[in-house]
Amino acid sequence: MISEQKRAQLQSLVDHGYSFPFSDYISQAFDLFQRKMGLFIGFILMYLVTTAVLGSIPLFGDIAVQVLIDPIFTIGMFIVSHKIARNEVSGFEDFF
Repeated sequence: MISEQKRAQLQSLVDHGYSFPFSDYISQAFDLFQRKMGLFIGFILMYLVTTAVLGSIPLFGDIAVQVLIDPIFTIGMFIVSHKIARNEVSGFEDFF
């Protein structure tokens, strides 16, 4: 539930011209994905396999995935997306 103070802050932002063009952001993300679809699909498959294998290790696996694997893969996704958006050369190694 949103408090009245938060609701007033949000309304003030909207009144002063702040907008959140959600559909534009989704379109941009889809455009980035389409430009290097093979890289992203390969990366996602590697992520799924890695987390499945590590996640199957009792106790240590879940911790390793949350502390090491997720941040590394997330940062890699952002780095490659940024390079694609800037029309820079990007390869699979840039995910890491």
